[in-house]
Amino acid sequence: MCRWGGCMCLCICVHGYSKDISSVFALFCKAEPHKQTGNTRDVKFNGLQAEIDSRQCTNIWLVLAAAVVASLGLVAHGWPSGAPDGACDSMIPQHVANPKAEQNLHYSLSSSQNPDGTYTVSIIANNNELFKGFMVRGFVDGKPNGIFLNAPTGVTCDNIPNSAATHQEPSPKSRVDLLWQGDPNPVFRATVVKNRQTFFMI
Repeated sequence: MCRWGGCMCLCICVHGYSKDISSVFALFCKAEPHKQTGNTRDVKFNGLQAEIDSRQCTNIWLVLAAAVVASLGLVAHGWPSGAPDGACDSMIPQHVANPKAEQNLHYSLSSSQNPDGTYTVSIIANNNELFKGFMVRGFVDGKPNGIFLNAPTGVTCDNIPNSAATHQEPSPKSRVDLLWQGDPNPVFRATVVKNRQTFFMI
């Protein structure tokens, strides 16, 4: 771990050299002192010169900690912009360890055929029990089938784009209407996410 002025520093100006952040860290941490004047220290690494000003030094530990917390928050809250392709088979959110669906008492899933042969698929919240996320797939004879034509976010399952539909953002919802196209006599399955800890499979 390299430190300057008692803190890990991110204020590095690399003259005429642009590289990813890991290279910048390597430049700072492995560089040998070249010249130091007051609070400013020049270093050289592999023929490259950088200037470090401890007066403008930003504590990199805080920066990295914030980045880690943000990334963990993204994982902890699942995928706020919708379910990933990896959820196609189980349709189970991975918001918490060992997720388990609750008994559904508040949400309904319905479908109706349109004159053009497509189906309107609706998720409806009852008793003001709003939901934040969802994932829906169509099946015919027990096998995945069809695509969604108006999915907020389409999911690619079995290498077929839009073969599942999911939410685009986690705002509270009372109803979602989707348009599905596929073979006759479909059956639809859905996962409805109320919050990070609670989801239902219908």
